[in-house]
Amino acid sequence: MKNNPVILIPGIGQSKLIVTDENGNKIKNAWPFELDEKALMNDLKGSLMKMLIFRKDGGFSDKVAGIVQDISDPLAVNPDGTKKHRIRPVSFPKSVAECSESEKKFIYKMIPLEELGEKIGEENIFFFAFDPFGDIYDTAASLDAFVAFVKNKTGSEKVNLVAVSVGGVVLKAYWQQYGDKNDVDKVLNIVSALDGTQLVADIFENKLALGDPVSLLTSLGGKAASLASSVGMLPAEIIQTTIEKSLAALKNNLVNSCTSMWGLIPDDRFDAIFEKYFADGGNDVLRGKVLSLHEYSLLFADKMKGKNFFQLCGCGKPLVPVASSADICSDGVVDTASASFGATCAGVTQRPDVSTCAFPDTTWFFEGQGHDAIAYNDVALSLAVKILTGEIESVRQSPDYPQFNGARNIKKLKYTLIPQAKEAISQAAGAEKDELENCLAEYEAIGKRTVIENDDDVKSLEARLEAALQTVKE
Repeated sequence: MKNNPVILIPGIGQSKLIVTDENGNKIKNAWPFELDEKALMNDLKGSLMKMLIFRKDGGFSDKVAGIVQDISDPLAVNPDGTKKHRIRPVSFPKSVAECSESEKKFIYKMIPLEELGEKIGEENIFFFAFDPFGDIYDTAASLDAFVAFVKNKTGSEKVNLVAVSVGGVVLKAYWQQYGDKNDVDKVLNIVSALDGTQLVADIFENKLALGDPVSLLTSLGGKAASLASSVGMLPAEIIQTTIEKSLAALKNNLVNSCTSMWGLIPDDRFDAIFEKYFADGGNDVLRGKVLSLHEYSLLFADKMKGKNFFQLCGCGKPLVPVASSADICSDGVVDTASASFGATCAGVTQRPDVSTCAFPDTTWFFEGQGHDAIAYNDVALSLAVKILTGEIESVRQSPDYPQFNGARNIKKLKYTLIPQAKEAISQAAGAEKDELENCLAEYEAIGKRTVIENDDDVKSLEARLEAALQTVKE
């Protein structure tokens, strides 16, 4: 049986955006933000020194907020929901098979479904790039055109859609406008915000927990965590004021008038937020669009009944510490109730109640799985492939893929340690070579284990490989 082509609808940080002139020529990058750290520090130096010396704000918070305003301005949204600047996603009007190696590497880094390419052919995989801060109905229209393009190119009657994270909002808007065209066979949601996320609702309502910036930055990891110790030396009240003003600048540019962001407000919190923001009437165009999407969102589960609709969800983690709603079951970013289309949970660590899901037989949970890290859970990705190719159609026929599974993160192994080990084998001999070969064999064995108890085997192998590689170097 011929498989349908697959269109990947990525998450919020998975499309590159550029600012263009009236002729469509690139002016500069818009997303991810372009940061000249040296220039920023030079610009901030005077205000920072005054604040450190006198231990008073002295305009420091306004200076930082102004910088944030300028950095995010390329993506700014007008009061009616239109874009302030001409923004274009770096698109891929071709199959993955036709992409250059660098393009292919980018796509698979965003959504690592290489196995799917091996199964159905990369000529049948397509990546739909879009502006996550754009007008949601413009994005839906672009997706409809992309679906038509893929159908025409492949000669297929239908396509399969894979919606990741904020892709769930795009999916709803697309289905509202174009679902009756019957162009889609399967929909696979991977940690999708099908009913938004409490985090975005907290942002709209200014309910973020910003009182402990050091703990917040530490919890975020990466560059943010490296700033924590420096921030800890600054006056706490000034840092909190600076964060609040910077967040207000971001909200003004990217959130308050953005229909896509409005689509991320959970249905049960929408009315209160809508009434607050449109108390004085507001912009009629924006008001109409966000209300229309919300009203359809309330009907979406019923609209999808009888469809081939699948969900892969993370659970068992609180939301990021900045959320005042942090003590709900989630994958750290998207509530499990949202990603699973209705599963209820008594607490963060309790298993969700599958019976309350809109689609209990086609929803899988990965306990302890982080939102972004699901891209490095090889079992979740393998399950996704089997769903898209029709090998698995229900939780009842997949004993190797239980409805409740564990978390895994093979990023370090897959992209760093294993490639290094394969290269190092040619330079190793004796016991060193044997250990590297044993490690590679264990990596293959881990990949065959589809029931995850915990991530200990991955962490153990990481430690073994790091030690083995160090021995070879010495």
